[in-house]
Amino acid sequence: MSMTETFARETKGHQMTIKLDQGLYRHLEFRDPKLGYCQSFQIITWPGYLAYCGDMGSFTFARIEDMFQFFRHLKINPNYWAEKLEAADEPDGYEKYDPEKMRRAIKEDHRQLDKPARAAVSAEVKEILYCVDDEYDTRRRIGDVEFEGRQVFADFWEHDCKSFTGRFLWCCHAIRWAVEMYDKRPAP
Repeated sequence: MSMTETFARETKGHQMTIKLDQGLYRHLEFRDPKLGYCQSFQIITWPGYLAYCGDMGSFTFARIEDMFQFFRHLKINPNYWAEKLEAADEPDGYEKYDPEKMRRAIKEDHRQLDKPARAAVSAEVKEILYCVDDEYDTRRRIGDVEFEGRQVFADFWEHDCKSFTGRFLWCCHAIRWAVEMYDKRPAP
């Protein structure tokens, strides 16, 4: 199930309560009255900032004076939005090590080697691929692979082997949806 589907399912009964609405100073709460605070969240803005807090964590973004304007994009863009983070949830944060990305990077770099080097280090690479649970240990081990006295994967550190956490992606959907609900509210 995609995050879009998950978010829609988990928030289908949510209602918006406007606690404060004074220009750039806003405090909105979203929750399903039947579920109490399960999957509930709040969006709070002040000039230049937007804070998300709730059942899925806490994140604060900064970019432009009216952060609702910033998040009024047609498409959620977690890469760009993560660049605007001022504070991220603990302990999950906004990104985590992804062993599958590590495996793909190792395999791709191994494929790029010339035939003699690829053949000479294949057994060692296969052994490393067997256990990539720890990012730093894996990077150290792949960095130690040598052929004819030279480091085979000298530039491996450049690979990004992280993915966004589910909580951060859920938060991105929540912010986008909250802005949309706010924009659709009846005029006061």
